[in-house]
Amino acid sequence: FLLEINDIPVDGDDLIVSFQSSTLANHYIRHYCFRMFIDAYPTSGDIDLFEKDSQFYIVPALNGNTDYVSFKSVNYPTYYIAGDPNSLEIYDISELDTDSRKDQASFKIYCNSRSNCPMHESPFQGILH
Repeated sequence: FLLEINDIPVDGDDLIVSFQSSTLANHYIRHYCFRMFIDAYPTSGDIDLFEKDSQFYIVPALNGNTDYVSFKSVNYPTYYIAGDPNSLEIYDISELDTDSRKDQASFKIYCNSRSNCPMHESPFQGILH
């Protein structure tokens, strides 16, 4: 997946990103009923809800590792992406209360180049691990 910047932060605000599929045109990861899905960007219907469900703040990693980040839901601000290699969901911060759960909610971004990385400047394309 490629990270797509949605809003450039102002005065210390967190960066807002979406996860765009690198293989399916116009498809994004979004949450629905607290589970993560790959879904096509809608051409009609509730586009505003889709955009909110597919946008996340990049915040410092919940596990405290400065080389990692966590992703906080835009429309459920106490919920973070977490999971294992087989599935992703969004969980309330109160459910991420162990070191293991915090690790599951912390991700490493691999950038295509130093000059194309959110940790240095934007815009960027990153690979999530």
